[in-house]
Amino acid sequence: ISSDLVKIDAIKISEDRKHLIIRLHDFAGASQQIKIELGAAVKAWISCNLMEELEGEYQTGDICFPLSPYEIKTIAVII
Repeated sequence: ISSDLVKIDAIKISEDRKHLIIRLHDFAGASQQIKIELGAAVKAWISCNLMEELEGEYQTGDICFPLSPYEIKTIAVII
């Protein structure tokens, strides 16, 4: 993860077993651009809520997104 001001709270398989779920949050109150690098090729990723309901459109390429101060963010990844 590209920032020391972000903590990863969970890495797990989604309830539907289709995604790798990564949950993180900003603990320092800083707006920032986050990049997550995994040790495996990423086919696609998408934001989701805490209930793992997908939000928006699938993205390809690097896992990069803005994170607001104190925001909790959940990402669903297809590997």
